[in-house]
Amino acid sequence: EKDDAFHLEAETSGMTEKDVSIEFHDGILTLKGKCEQDSEVENNDYRIREFSRQSFERSFRLDGQIDPAMVSAKMDQGVLKVTMPKKEQAKPKKIEIKVES
Repeated sequence: EKDDAFHLEAETSGMTEKDVSIEFHDGILTLKGKCEQDSEVENNDYRIREFSRQSFERSFRLDGQIDPAMVSAKMDQGVLKVTMPKKEQAKPKKIEIKVES
């Protein structure tokens, strides 16, 4: 958490932005990911077929401090980075101290 936003990072190795979805509803941020891969090797003497499936789902309650219209996300080398800016009233307000002379 920073003064102006919450930042969330999630490792999503082997997944692309098409495999991951992000939803923000009623103060709850939900991350979902699903990836299915299969490979097949065929030779004269043998045949190998392998399947790999990964999935995850995580939810975070953010208590209405977030401006849902401003939430952004990006993928960077298998790491999902979500930035959730705070609403104006949720940001700390700095009060200047005046010195009288």
